[in-house]
Amino acid sequence: MKIFYFKKTLVLIFIIFLYLIVSRHIISFIFEDTKGSVHFITEIAIKIPLIIFTIVLIKRESSINIKYLFRNNIICAVLSIVLLYFSIQTTISKINHLNLEISLLDLYAYLFQCLSTGFFEELFFRTLIFVYICKYVNQTKPKNHYKQAIITSALFAIVHLSGIFKGFDIISIFNQILFAFSIGLLFQSVFFRVNNIIIISIIHALFNFHGMLKQKLFNISSINNEVSTIEDFKETLITFFVLNIFIILPLMYFSLRKRNNFLLKTVDNL
Repeated sequence: MKIFYFKKTLVLIFIIFLYLIVSRHIISFIFEDTKGSVHFITEIAIKIPLIIFTIVLIKRESSINIKYLFRNNIICAVLSIVLLYFSIQTTISKINHLNLEISLLDLYAYLFQCLSTGFFEELFFRTLIFVYICKYVNQTKPKNHYKQAIITSALFAIVHLSGIFKGFDIISIFNQILFAFSIGLLFQSVFFRVNNIIIISIIHALFNFHGMLKQKLFNISSINNEVSTIEDFKETLITFFVLNIFIILPLMYFSLRKRNNFLLKTVDNL
C-alpha cells in the first residue's frame, strides 16, 4: 500500500509537469513576448482545470481531513484582505510613479493569474502530495514531519524544471529550483501550523505577484534578456543557505516537531 502512494505521487507530478510544458508552449505560440489582460486570463483558464482536478482528488481521498484546510478562518480572512489591499495599492503607486500605461484590468488579471497559481500549487503540493508522502512513509502519529516536508518541497522544486522549456538558461533554472525548495519548506511549515489553505495560497500568490511584477505586468523586457552568470549562482547559493539556516529551518523545527498531522484522518483527529 505504501508503494501505491509513491507511484501515485510520481504519476500525478508527471501529468502536471507535462500539462504545464504543453500549456506554456501554447501560450508562447499565441502571445509570443506580449503581456496583457488577455494573456493573464488565458493563463488563469489553463490553471482552472488543474485546480478543479486537484480539488476532486482531495475530496476523493478519504484519508484527508478537509475541515483542517479551513481552520482559523476569521483571522486568516482579515490578514488575506489586508495583504491583498496593500499589494494592490503599492503596485498602483509604482505604476503612477513610473508613468506606465497599465489598466486596472491588466493589474487585476495579473493578480488573479498569480492567485490561480498560488491556490493550485498549495492545494496540490502542500495538501494532496504532502498527504500522499505521509501515507508513503506510513506516519500518522504525532512525530516530527521533517522528512515529509523535505520530500514534498523537493518534488515542488523539481516541477520548476519546466522553466527549461521557457528558454531560461541553466543557472537561472538552478536558482529557481533552490528558491522553490526553500519556499516549499516555508509554506509547508506555516500551513502545518495554521491549517488554512486560503492564507497560504494568497501569500504564495503575492510572492509570485511581487517577484514577477516588472517582467510580467510592467513588461520590462531587458530583465528577461539577461543571462545569469556563475556569480549570480554563487549569490543565490549564499542566500539559500542563509535563508534556510536562520529562518526556514528554525521555523520548520518549531512547526513540525511532535505535532499531530491533522490533515490525515486518524482516531485522534476525528
